[in-house]
Amino acid sequence: MVIEVKCPCGKTLRANESLIGQTIQCNLCRREVLVPDPQAAPPEPLYKEPPPPVVDNKSPWEYAYWLLALAFFPLAISLAQPDDNIKKRYEKALDDNPDVKKYLDEEKSRREENWEPPLTDDERISAFPGKKLDKLAFLPRDTYMHYIYAALSSGVFLGLFFCFFTPGTSKPWQLILVGLFTGTFGIAGLLIVHGIGIPTLFVEVGLMAKEPTVTDFLATWAGFTFGVGLVEEACKIFPLFFLLLRKKSIRWRTAVLWGLASGVGFGVNEGILYSETFYNGITSSMEYVVRFVSCVALHAIWSASAGISLYHTQSLINQMTALYEKLVVMLRVLIVVMFLHGLFDALLTREYKAPALMVAAASMIWLAWQIESTRKKEISAATQPAPAAVPQLDLASLLPRG
Repeated sequence: MVIEVKCPCGKTLRANESLIGQTIQCNLCRREVLVPDPQAAPPEPLYKEPPPPVVDNKSPWEYAYWLLALAFFPLAISLAQPDDNIKKRYEKALDDNPDVKKYLDEEKSRREENWEPPLTDDERISAFPGKKLDKLAFLPRDTYMHYIYAALSSGVFLGLFFCFFTPGTSKPWQLILVGLFTGTFGIAGLLIVHGIGIPTLFVEVGLMAKEPTVTDFLATWAGFTFGVGLVEEACKIFPLFFLLLRKKSIRWRTAVLWGLASGVGFGVNEGILYSETFYNGITSSMEYVVRFVSCVALHAIWSASAGISLYHTQSLINQMTALYEKLVVMLRVLIVVMFLHGLFDALLTREYKAPALMVAAASMIWLAWQIESTRKKEISAATQPAPAAVPQLDLASLLPRG
């Protein structure tokens, strides 16, 4: 029997079976190559993938994800309050602090005369007493307390996720790394994509549609869907997409947990950016609660929903050979959550508060339906009896006897 041996240089060598266990010389690179035994069992891998944990669908932790709905209470309370007109508050603060108004006017004139950059929001707010716009402002402009809120939000949410589903579904350090990756590299990638200008153009188009007509609202929805929803959800799903490319297979509970952790990382980092830009020295304490509780939970729900969609689409993605083909299929994974994300932002921009809260609730219900329908299929497959063995047909018995 002739055995084919592949040399590291790429040359295919042929050896007689009598040379099994011995080395032969490659006639191209002169390297010694071992002739393997084709009948031998493959060597044991250095690392064995641990078996999946035994699922107990009667455990209350399998349904603990419903606790995420509690995070919408701060959002509901905030949306029930009257709008905060920051422009009027700023004008009133100037009237209440004439010395600050005089300083800002003089500084503005001086910079215009010297062709210097205009005053920034940080400089304007920091000029007021306590570096706060007024008494309604919760924190001073130069505070670092929002980092503590971010740490608390991350710790509480991730600690809760560690308990979700069957113990051992995902290791805690994996969820922490996923959250850190999306909160750093994911946000950085998002900023780079926005720097290109196309997503920002979609958002600007959505903001320009201000008329109270159906056409303008659809334009706003489309702008936020493709300028915000698609880009942000793509950044959050990247860790799971990378896991699928590496392992070729993911379990649905792992997909949900990784999606939740990725959403928390993104939402918390977004909360830090919003606090430094829009909240510190300006807004009340409720805005911080909404941003670091409700908005973080909403980001987690959307990315978990995309994760379970990726689980159902993984066989199709594995069939694709080119990377661009896999990315096209990923649009199918993100289609629902990116439209929910865009609709929520569009409604808030138009100040349709009650419908926005309904979209948040619908996002939670959509995730729950995905989880429970997938669980139902899993239980059905596990309880379905194995098909009966087909008896072998004895052809000899069919022959005529003579």
